[in-house]
Amino acid sequence: MKRMLITAGLLLATLLPAAAQGAKPWTIHRIAERWSYEEVPVPEIKGKPGITDFAIAFANKYPGYALTDEVKNYLTVKGYEGEDVDEFVLDRAAGYLSIDFMSNETFAGEMCYWNVKNGRQRFAVKVADYVDDSMPRLFIYEYDREKGALIPHSEEPVGFVYGSVVSFMLPRQGKDIEVINEYGPSEWIRFDAETGVFTYERAIPAAVGCFISDKTATNVRSTPGGKVVGQIPKPGIYSLAVYNPTNGWWQIVNSVVFEDEEGEDLEFEGDVWVHNSVLGIGTRNYGGQTIELRAEPREDAAVSGKITKAEVTVRPLDMSEDGEWVKVSWNGQSGWLDSYWLCANPLTTCP
Repeated sequence: MKRMLITAGLLLATLLPAAAQGAKPWTIHRIAERWSYEEVPVPEIKGKPGITDFAIAFANKYPGYALTDEVKNYLTVKGYEGEDVDEFVLDRAAGYLSIDFMSNETFAGEMCYWNVKNGRQRFAVKVADYVDDSMPRLFIYEYDREKGALIPHSEEPVGFVYGSVVSFMLPRQGKDIEVINEYGPSEWIRFDAETGVFTYERAIPAAVGCFISDKTATNVRSTPGGKVVGQIPKPGIYSLAVYNPTNGWWQIVNSVVFEDEEGEDLEFEGDVWVHNSVLGIGTRNYGGQTIELRAEPREDAAVSGKITKAEVTVRPLDMSEDGEWVKVSWNGQSGWLDSYWLCANPLTTCP
């Protein structure tokens, strides 16, 4: 399974002060680094597990982070009412928990669990800070009773791409996760109680997240190589999702370009296109790993080139039908790259 690809701007910042004395505060960056791959120990549960078992286990794993500290206090301290909390909702029967903080910021979190037919459980955590972060984060786990831990499944669901995601709505009723987009209809992460598998139901075509790398104003055209119908100005930092590659041109999803600094997003009338010469995507080889480019969009294809520098900008040339492979060019080389290695955020790293 492919890992989740992050494709839009993220400003990483400390959320709230640590409640645990001496603990290093948990920031969105640290969450992205660790929540997606670290197992969460769960104390022995007699009988069927519930939302409080998983929530307390999560809080014990990550003390010093405002959301988990407050959740634990509400669940373990009789009569507790957090001073910075606007609303805390616990629905044990539905397997749902949510918390909203009071401030000028919109800082919130949700937790939810699902039962699988064979007796297993799945668990999800959403956290969002809409002031310091431009999108929420979703983490999915499976409860392994024999191991006594929540096992992260950060690669799920297949095909999902963070793009213009405004929020995830974890289900208090029902079983599916709603993905609310800034533009266009909602999409869904569907849960199958028979298998415990989450699948992504796309509302738009498979797309590639990019940023504008042009050093001057960028022309937007009505057709590939056609009439100029608008411009993406400079200065500014802009991100966009593109699809339908045609002779070096890419169509902009929903005809919207996102402004990653303060400012209004750009909306164009009708279908609009940009040339690949103005598009860039960062690589996620932050540790300096060598990335192999493939002659075809599959892992066992011949190596056609190598990216040997960390965090370089590549240019998108083509895309596989499912969007999981992108053909790129870099330093005179070209080839297909697993989308896991791509980051469309021009401002910071991707988890």
